[in-house]
Amino acid sequence: MPAKTSENKPDKADDSLADALERVKKRVADQQNQKQASSGSGGGVSGAKGGTGSSQAIDLYNLELMYRIRQNWVFNEKLAGKENNLEVRLVIKILRNGEIRDIWFETRSGNSYLDESALKAVKKSNPLSALPPGYSSYDVGLIFTPSGLQ
Repeated sequence: MPAKTSENKPDKADDSLADALERVKKRVADQQNQKQASSGSGGGVSGAKGGTGSSQAIDLYNLELMYRIRQNWVFNEKLAGKENNLEVRLVIKILRNGEIRDIWFETRSGNSYLDESALKAVKKSNPLSALPPGYSSYDVGLIFTPSGLQ
């Protein structure tokens, strides 16, 4: 029975993190709606307000992206052996609809298990959520180490 309890704990943690992400998304959307309403009947928010809003939106998107890829990443630190300083850097191109169009290695770790597990995690996460308004595509770099995704 204790094994079931420990198996259920990650599910509860995942649920609470997903709930927190939803609350933050709603708050960002509410803030953007308030800014748009206060800007009058113009086509959108301009100037510093627009930059701040889009910055918050992309920051939230990055959190969600990292969470999603972490959920799909399977790697045991033992596969890295005694080499704790390994890292693989991937760059991904995300289209407006959330589809991951391109994935390429910026650097490989030298450990094929780490490299392949990182690539599989990204592929398994496709598609991601749609990009925030104002983005037609988005390139992001990911760093995987034996101890986690950074």
